[in-house]
This record gives sequence, structure tokens and C-alpha cells, in this order.
Amino acid sequence: TGYLLTGAACGPYILGLVSKEDALSLQHINSFALAYICTSAGAEMHLPMLRPIFKSILTQMGLLEACTFLVIVMAAKGLSSTSLSEFSMKMTDSQQWAVALCMATIACSRSPSAAVAVVRELL
Repeated sequence: TGYLLTGAACGPYILGLVSKEDALSLQHINSFALAYICTSAGAEMHLPMLRPIFKSILTQMGLLEACTFLVIVMAAKGLSSTSLSEFSMKMTDSQQWAVALCMATIACSRSPSAAVAVVRELL
């Protein structure tokens, strides 16, 4: 989360430390980093060791994802009517909810590191 907030702050829309063109050229690094995180997550998964604790892992992952989803939706919706997000101030309420839901979905789907942390904690 800290990396995401730092990236958003340094990006072209808030502080402007990285231009739009530079951000687009960094997509290859983003893809490589995501592949590395997924490989790390896969390396931690050993099916015979996970079977006895599968229900516990599933419960923790479900609660973690649900809490993350709810926090991101509420934060995104709360910020959508402030001056911090000019693009969403002109949107209707339902459009703001749609953007908040999309942001939460992306935040949850791009976080395989949470799976690694839960498995490491249980093993």
C-alpha cells in the first residue's frame, strides 16, 4: 500500500515527478515486478503442506480481501467529492461509485503478496 501511495503521489497527476510519457515507458518494469511477485507467491505454495491448513488460509485470505475492498471503496468514494480528485467531481453519484468499485477491484486483484504473507505466517 505504501508503494502504491508513493507511486500515485510521485506520478504525473499529483506531484508530477514522473511525466506521463515516463510512466508509460515504465510499464515493462511494472510487468517484470508483477511476474517476480507471482513467482515468489508460487514458490511458497506446496500443496501437501497446505492441505491441512487450507480452510484457515481461505478464511484469512477472504477476510483480508473483503477488508481491503471495503476500505478502498470507502476511501475512493470519500475522496471523489473533494478537490483532491478533480476528474470525479463532475461525475454523477453512480459514476463515482463505479470508479470506487473499479479501484477496489484492481487493488485486490494486484496483491499476490498478501497470499505469500498469510502462507508464511501459517507455516
